[in-house]
Amino acid sequence: MAMTKKSLLYDHAGMRLQRVDARSRHIVECGIAMQSRYNTVCALEYLKSHNVGAAVIERVLSHQALHRPVFCAIGA
Repeated sequence: MAMTKKSLLYDHAGMRLQRVDARSRHIVECGIAMQSRYNTVCALEYLKSHNVGAAVIERVLSHQALHRPVFCAIGA
């Protein structure tokens, strides 16, 4: 069975837990950091420019309380 580029982990109920694709995870983390540091529009444009899907963008930018700690170096 071939591994997909965007492998996901699921819990026992089939809920998605965490993306294991490092590149995608880094892009999303940087988008979250941009939202905190600058604003939602900057984060939205960043994520769109990196081909992040609309459903993912909506989920990560609208549910800030659910974010894990972010480790992304963005402009100071």
